[in-house]
Amino acid sequence: MAIGEDAQVDQGHPAPCRDVVENADVIFHAKALDTHGANTEMAILGVLKGNVTAKKVIFKHAVPPLEVSKGSIYIVYAKKTSQSNVYSELWGTNYCEDSVNLVAAAQ
Repeated sequence: MAIGEDAQVDQGHPAPCRDVVENADVIFHAKALDTHGANTEMAILGVLKGNVTAKKVIFKHAVPPLEVSKGSIYIVYAKKTSQSNVYSELWGTNYCEDSVNLVAAAQ
């Protein structure tokens, strides 16, 4: 099943809407290493869309409501920024009914 199809993830919650997948510059699988306010350092485990060559990146997000847990693994939908290896959430939370900027993934 391709990204953006009607897959079920995170214990039955709907997969992100197609707008999120289409508008993301990058989609990557990553482990949250450390969070400081609205910045989370993440270790890249794999890249699903786009070009991410760094082993670690910074993901900028809203605080609250987006909560990122240290040590947890996520699929991250993000936009490039003007800074190298720094990515930001697409639009903030609740852009569309089932959109998300990151989805908790299996450990």
